Amino acid sequence: MAPRSICYIAALLLSISATTTATPLENDFVLTEVALDTNAFPVPTNCKAWILRMGGVPAQNIEFWSPPKADDAVEITEYGRNCTSVHDPIDTDWSGPHEIVVPKIDISAFFCEPLKPNPDPNARRIVQLLVHGATHNKWAWHGLSRYQQYNWAYILAKEGYYTLAIDLFGHGNSSFIPGTKYTAKPQFPDPITDIQQPVHVEIIHNLVHMLRSKTRVKGFGFDKVVYVGHGLGAQIGIHFQRKYPEDCDAIVVTGYHDTGLRPAFEKWNFTPSALTGQDEYKDRPLGYLKGTNSSGRESIMFAHNYDPRLPQLDFELQDTLTIGEACWPGIMTPVPNWKKKVLWVAGEYDDQVCPYSGNKKAYQYCKKRLEDRCKRLFPHGECSVWLVQNSGHAWMLHREVTKAQQKGIKTVAKVDWPGFNL
Repeated sequence: MAPRSICYIAALLLSISATTTATPLENDFVLTEVALDTNAFPVPTNCKAWILRMGGVPAQNIEFWSPPKADDAVEITEYGRNCTSVHDPIDTDWSGPHEIVVPKIDISAFFCEPLKPNPDPNARRIVQLLVHGATHNKWAWHGLSRYQQYNWAYILAKEGYYTLAIDLFGHGNSSFIPGTKYTAKPQFPDPITDIQQPVHVEIIHNLVHMLRSKTRVKGFGFDKVVYVGHGLGAQIGIHFQRKYPEDCDAIVVTGYHDTGLRPAFEKWNFTPSALTGQDEYKDRPLGYLKGTNSSGRESIMFAHNYDPRLPQLDFELQDTLTIGEACWPGIMTPVPNWKKKVLWVAGEYDDQVCPYSGNKKAYQYCKKRLEDRCKRLFPHGECSVWLVQNSGHAWMLHREVTKAQQKGIKTVAKVDWPGFNL
């Protein structure tokens, strides 16, 4: 290994794995409840739309060695294709840590209360923090804003849980830098230098501390927080637990693989979102990418047994992926200080996670593979696996979850969902 590569890896590991905790921004936090057009978006009556504002968030992002020109769509697209085809993080185009401080951030979220009282006296002290994957936003946990039967937050609410589904910084309604939303030309975070996994980690660190504070979150003050991350959200969650192992009480890792962007860049057919002809993206910097291949996206997200109405809606409502997120090296080293519950979830037919899916032997192989991966990354954690039958990558948008709504999660999954058993 070249000396330069050794230095790069050492610098990155120091930036993402440091155990020194950042001070939560207690004095800069404001929670605002906002109105929703319930005719357009049928949010259940047990849910509220929140804007969680925080300021001065520091993060150790990375500096790309030779980033693409911000105004060159061809160069940006080619850069994204090249960096996501690299399997060895050593070869990724980065030169070391790059500290940023985002002056002010608005995180959009749906906060949902349980649909019925739970007999457990500790029930109201547990909240599930739902973090979406790449090219999705918080609607992925809410039936793509249309279908209650595929609303995972609703299923958790039926089982007595509070949930907070967020839009990651730079996505959904968390896209703008506050103070510029209503100007003629909105200001967006830089998709190369600002929107990377480390800044997501620091924002979530602050959100967790807010959730535990009675004075900050409408008087709730949760004692226990379960982190639930899908895809990109799972990758962020693993790094988050490594840096802040005391923040959460359990983690659910779903739809996650550690081999770079899969499937290939071409199958998504990513292009700068500003060039797709959609008004909501016309002012975005070119480093915000969006997939333009609807059939390719369907084959990535869905498999086997799903509602045929969902793929087109999923394509139309898809969110962006930034160059910073797609090209961040993301070296996955074990989380040795984590000694709590880990639930690893994947769709049986998720080719990104289980490339040999499709029969009974493959099912057992994939389940064993997920168990091994969990034990490798969380060597001292309490690992369990739920391989969601008859489902693809976006398992929460498949018909199997309707069974969980009717019969309960444990009956369908055959494992405990982390929560009241903590």
